[in-house]
This record gives sequence, structure tokens and C-alpha cells, in this order.
Amino acid sequence: MRILLRFALLATVAVLPALAQKRPITEKDIFAFTWLGDSQLSPDGSSVAYVQATVTPSRDGYQTAIYLLDLTKPGAAAQVFATGPRDSSPRWSPDGKRIVFLRSVEKDGKFGPAQLYLKPVGAKEVNPIRLTDLPKGVSSPSWSPKGDAIAVTSATPQDQETAKLEAAAKARATGDDAHVSDVRIVDREVYRINGEGNLDPTFVPQLYLVYPLKADGTQAAPWQLTGGRFGVEEYTWSPASNRIFYTSVHEEEPYYDLVERNSIYGIEVETGENHPKGLPAVGYTAELKVSARGLAVSHDGKRIAFHAAAFPLPPAKPVSHQQTDLMVMDFGWNHCCPVRS
Repeated sequence: MRILLRFALLATVAVLPALAQKRPITEKDIFAFTWLGDSQLSPDGSSVAYVQATVTPSRDGYQTAIYLLDLTKPGAAAQVFATGPRDSSPRWSPDGKRIVFLRSVEKDGKFGPAQLYLKPVGAKEVNPIRLTDLPKGVSSPSWSPKGDAIAVTSATPQDQETAKLEAAAKARATGDDAHVSDVRIVDREVYRINGEGNLDPTFVPQLYLVYPLKADGTQAAPWQLTGGRFGVEEYTWSPASNRIFYTSVHEEEPYYDLVERNSIYGIEVETGENHPKGLPAVGYTAELKVSARGLAVSHDGKRIAFHAAAFPLPPAKPVSHQQTDLMVMDFGWNHCCPVRS
């Protein structure tokens, strides 16, 4: 009995330091957190690329880098692919040999808009190659099914001719005339987003096609695929062809509408560098009674799936949540070709 009692006392003494080390979480613990996200499986399923986010050493923001993890080796450590500090959105080429990603570069103490970069997989000492230099940067990269081009979105002036004239006038100006006023006239209900500042409704996201560098180091200029007053919400390639389907809302201020809705448009593009000039013609459109999100095209290219909240809304009842359902829609190319506005 004495031996058991002595053993129990020793065990209690050993546990006390461990209990004393426990404490409630505090706001400073976030400085040691690591977040993983945007995981992208390689085409052959042997590797995964993902974005790792941590707090900056100065503790005033976040930094991101891209890592690769070999799934064929259990317990393998992840390897740094792109060092950051502002790298994101890794996307594998269809052959799994290259990855494009977004990178924001610091200049004069400020990070500029994210541009598209490309780097071969397995080439640790090779510096990433920048593929774009668009004024407002790019987002949402996606390889074409053939792997010969990458689609991106970029904020674009609604009236590009006027924007070009204004830019030329500012470039020629001298003295006080060179000052660019920071006065903004707000005429929209929604005029800013937290973290991004004031919105500029004269710029809307449009689709562009970007080409990798040629063997001689030259590169074809990006091809703008959509334009006009209304921008692109999201898009996807058809696995069976060079068709791109995207959603758009053709309303100036859609947040006033009781029912959210958008339309699906389809264009067919020539991914080679010898493409026709101008915007591709719209080959398909579907005006929906719902707001489609998460577009996906079937492998045979004959159906579109998306998720949306079914309508109509319950009458005379405030609704804070609508159940999202999966919807599938058959379509025929050249279903309707509206005039671009």
C-alpha cells in the first residue's frame, strides 16, 4: 500500500508542471499561426501545390509562399516552390511540367498589383518568368485545355478609348497640370470594400488570354477577350474545346434588385498566337432567374453545372439565408448571340 501511495504521489508531482503550462489562448498567439489553402493537385495526382500564409516578422500583415508536397513519399517534407512574400493562386499546366501563379512585387515600400508568373516544376534554381504587366494586375489564372495559353481577369476601363486619351494628356502635361486629383465623386450605393478602399466603377474585370514565352524569349501580347460596360464575375474552360463560359450581370447597380440573377455567356477562342483581332463573338448566352456560382462544364461539353439559391423568395418575409442547390443545365452552342453593350 505504501508503495502504491508513493507511486501515486510521484505521478501527481510529475503531472503538475504539465498542467501549469496550460493557459487560455491570447490574441498574440495568432503571430505563430500558419494557414494552408488553395490546394491544387497535379494532373497525375503525384504532387500538390498549396499556399502557405504566415504573419510578417513586423506583425503588421501577412505573407504568402507556395509549397509543393510529394504525395508518393509518405512523410516527405514540403518544398518551397515560390518564396513570396506575396505569391498565390498556383495552377498546374495540363502536362504537369509548369505552374503559373500570381506575385505582387514590392516597389518604393508598396506592393504593386499582382502579375502572372510561370516557373517549371523541379527547377529549384530557375527564377520565375513574369508573363503579364497589365496596369491593374491580373487574377483568377486558368490554363487552356491544350496548355498553350492562360486565361486571366484584369480590371479594364469601360471606355478604353477615353481612358487612352486621358492617359496621353496626363503624360504630356507639365507643372500643375500634371497633378492627378484624388477627389472622387461617389454616385453609387456600394462605393468601397474594406481592405481595398474606394471602388472605381469605371473599371470592370475582363477576360484576357496570356501566352507563355517562345523559345527565342519573345512573347505575344495578351489578347483581350471581353469588354464593355459590364464585367466578368467568374469563368471556366470547357474540357472538350477552346470554349470559355463566364457569368456576368448586365445591370449598373444590381444590389437594388430583390432577386439576385446573372447570365451565362460562352465564347470560343483560338488559343494560338495567330488569333483574330478584336473581341470574340458570343456563341452562347443564357439569361438566368438565379445567380449562378461555381461554373463547371461536363467533359463532353454539353452541360453546365453550377450552384445557386432557388427562387422565388417567400413573400413578405425577411430572408437572411437561402439554401444553395446544385443545378445542371443542357445547352446548345449558338443558342443566342446578344449584342454586346
